[in-house]
Amino acid sequence: MCFQLNLVLSEIHIINRKNRKLVYSFQTLTLPFFTSLYQEWYQTINNKNYKVLPLNLDCYFTPLTFSL
Repeated sequence: MCFQLNLVLSEIHIINRKNRKLVYSFQTLTLPFFTSLYQEWYQTINNKNYKVLPLNLDCYFTPLTFSL
């Protein structure tokens, strides 16, 4: 399905590591919408990313979303 919708930009590469599980590698599209969400939901502290709840949660959720 991802190939039909042109969401995956490259072929899927299978990397077989010694004594480890297979690793699958591929390139996908990025969208500015997701970049802004990431910046709002994650903070970098001491070179580590931590998920935080943004102060504007009401912009993302409605009473309907909580009822589902």
